Amino acid sequence: MRLSQSLFKTRREAPADAETRGTQLLIRAGYLHKVGSGLYASLPLLTRTLHKLEALIREELGPVAQEVSLPALQPAALWRQSGRWEAYRAEGLMFAVQDRAGRELALAPTHEEVAAALAREVVGSYRDLPLSVYQIGRKFRDELRPRAGLLRTREFTMKDGYSFHADEADLRRHFGEVSDAYARLLTRLGAPWQVVEADSGSIGGAGSREFMILSDVGEDELLRTPDGRSAANAEQAVSRAAEVGASPFAAYARVHTPGTSSVEAVAAALGCGAGHVVKTLLYTARVGSPESGQVWPVLVCLRGDHSLNPVKLRNAVAARVDGPLLTLEAAVPGDWTADPLPLGFVGPDLPDTVVARRAGVRPEVLRLCDTAAAGARGFVAGANEVGWHVVGADWDVTHARPEVAELRQARAGEASVQDASQRLESARGIEVGHVFQLGTRYTAALGATFTAADGREQALHMGCYGIGVTRLAQALAEVWADDRGLVWPVVLAPHTVMLTVVDPGDPAQREAAEGLYAALRAAGLDPLLDDRDVRPGVKFADADLVGLPWRVTVGRHAAQGEAELTARRSGETWRVPLAGVVDALRARLAAPD
Repeated sequence: MRLSQSLFKTRREAPADAETRGTQLLIRAGYLHKVGSGLYASLPLLTRTLHKLEALIREELGPVAQEVSLPALQPAALWRQSGRWEAYRAEGLMFAVQDRAGRELALAPTHEEVAAALAREVVGSYRDLPLSVYQIGRKFRDELRPRAGLLRTREFTMKDGYSFHADEADLRRHFGEVSDAYARLLTRLGAPWQVVEADSGSIGGAGSREFMILSDVGEDELLRTPDGRSAANAEQAVSRAAEVGASPFAAYARVHTPGTSSVEAVAAALGCGAGHVVKTLLYTARVGSPESGQVWPVLVCLRGDHSLNPVKLRNAVAARVDGPLLTLEAAVPGDWTADPLPLGFVGPDLPDTVVARRAGVRPEVLRLCDTAAAGARGFVAGANEVGWHVVGADWDVTHARPEVAELRQARAGEASVQDASQRLESARGIEVGHVFQLGTRYTAALGATFTAADGREQALHMGCYGIGVTRLAQALAEVWADDRGLVWPVVLAPHTVMLTVVDPGDPAQREAAEGLYAALRAAGLDPLLDDRDVRPGVKFADADLVGLPWRVTVGRHAAQGEAELTARRSGETWRVPLAGVVDALRARLAAPD
């Protein structure tokens, strides 16, 4: 490819709304063009990089799955069968449209329903299993706040796969195969990465793992042990709660505590630690459909020195309500109470009678208690009256113990539950892949069954496996860059070599460059020829910005039959005879990194 004939334009300055270094460099180097909020055009350089990335994905997934292409436009009826139409619409994630006959359709944010419907038609018996398919295509999500270039967009390219099995054991086996393929892919790409235990989110399922590129710009926090044997997304991570010592309150009593609506204030007033306080938080869960849903009052107990993990809370509530959980938010006065509540002084024994007896509101409070708080003894709690607390409280003695669940946010510095000698460390990561064991969550809902060996009809066991292709490309750009521009590895660079002609008007340079261009192409070394009539400084700056692994410079030494070979990553430069450029490049490409 010749730059003089290419769709290629660099920028000296980054757009003001380009939030990360990777976004700035992809735009400045002519890889990416912003069309609108969360909408981007991939220009020739990025398109070539994406094609290379897709080819690597196909190499790794080919042995374990078959490639298909599923429609991006999906009938709403399938989503209603799975129960996700209302939930996705309530969260605002779905682009929904109507055809000329008024039928509702979705622009696919994901393809679990379509894949399950396909399996329903093509799988008849256990002899047809296992079945594993994948595709690489467009997805659409109506992100509330698109940000960071390709890291969070409204239209993106994704590799998503779906597998179907006769039992859980075979699903786990294939889950491991796909996880291994992802690990091989990320290792080949050469960037720092980590696999972590993760929350399944709106996709659902019993077990999932995220694959993260480690980067300071990552949206996700992960907590891991120094020995590398345990890692989890902070949304999912658990840890050993620190000991707080014996409570200073030996007897149960009601204590006047005016002006102490915070944990810190009440602990100071009573002369105890924050860990001796059990705080009570109130939430409103909306369940069912947006048109005819029900409000569930939710009460949550936590130790005073701990923070609530909203993902864990949502999962705990979703597992206990009757129907799809649409929203879960901090309770606002009037949501579900008849009278104002003594906020800041609410206790675990807040009576159900505070719930307003009106249509659409469940009359009983759903009560949950974090595991660490459930072990508290002699604790302090609100007395359900402004200005009053109780001390010396005990579960099952002074207060009924709520349902116990893991609800608190694990933190860096806390001990690992697997090994108390290991203290959790924090890192930032960009999620680029996610694999799920869905079980029968979708297949049962859509009637995707098979005839087992014993003749019984059973729901298929399903797995789901995603890689954000465009997201991964930018995650790598965040990692592979320096103060001069991008620094692509050979395996993913849009071209291997930038062939720079310092002065295209010089016959010797022009002739040498054309000869090298032909020789490099013939050798399969994929050169990009910078034959533009611009200043040498511009060409060198653009070569660094674009970040191809190697630069061959044809300049003043061309008349002596030499060129310069420069490694983009190290900056090392060698003088090489024109006739030896191809061999020199081959030798360096064959050398281990």
